[in-house]
Amino acid sequence: MFKDGKVLLATDFSENAENLTDSLSKLKDFGIRDVLILQVLENDFGSPEAIEYAKRADKKLLEKSREKAKKIGLNASTAVKAGKPYKTIIETAEKEDCQLILMASHGGGVIKDILLGSNTRNVIRKSKIPVFIEKFRDENEAQKDLDVGIQKILLPVDFSESTDQVLEMIIKMSKPSEEIILTSIIESGENLEELNEKKNR
Repeated sequence: MFKDGKVLLATDFSENAENLTDSLSKLKDFGIRDVLILQVLENDFGSPEAIEYAKRADKKLLEKSREKAKKIGLNASTAVKAGKPYKTIIETAEKEDCQLILMASHGGGVIKDILLGSNTRNVIRKSKIPVFIEKFRDENEAQKDLDVGIQKILLPVDFSESTDQVLEMIIKMSKPSEEIILTSIIESGENLEELNEKKNR
């Protein structure tokens, strides 16, 4: 799927992000060979001096993640940048010729969910590069996910060119999942004629 591919892993050093680093071993099955681990500081984090101090501190934390990725057998590099998280993630992935953006979905308080969810949604909506979101519910569930890898894929289809491209990408996986489920959602108000028009596009 990603022959000698490169993935950008966006991290905030949370527990879920650390679990995400561990899951990189499963991506080797799909052809990933290089990983760029990126931490983005918000522009309003503080003064330029505060941002530089935070960058130095974060680089030490990133080094631990880099070593973990190297032990898995990946070529690993790190970067700390300041900016709007979703924009910086997308721009960096494009500049570095990454084939995949990897992010963790977070639990937590309502406000935290809104803020982190906003960045995740914007990356999904605006990125031209495929985005993989891993959702860990708890530590035991995280380890279970890492052990079994990707076994089943649910693909919502709307009979568009984009759907065809995604399906083609899944089929080309060097180590495909055991099961692929295709599902089509009929929106309220659609009739049979409208549905057939979509199928025939």
